[in-house]
Amino acid sequence: MPDRKLPARSADVVALPEGAVPDMMRTMLRQRRLTALMQSIHADMRSEEPSIRMAARLALDRMGFID
Repeated sequence: MPDRKLPARSADVVALPEGAVPDMMRTMLRQRRLTALMQSIHADMRSEEPSIRMAARLALDRMGFID
């Protein structure tokens, strides 16, 4: 995933092509940037805005975290 910008928030993960998610996660783990993304997603899960919470849930689903 070297030519793509790494996601910083839930909506960024949702916007990725589904096949790009595993490479994105490997890259973020290697660069030690996954924790910051997870913190952002968890903050989105606590949002009062339903659409932001939905994007966070979709991002977690796409990343392989089940409900």
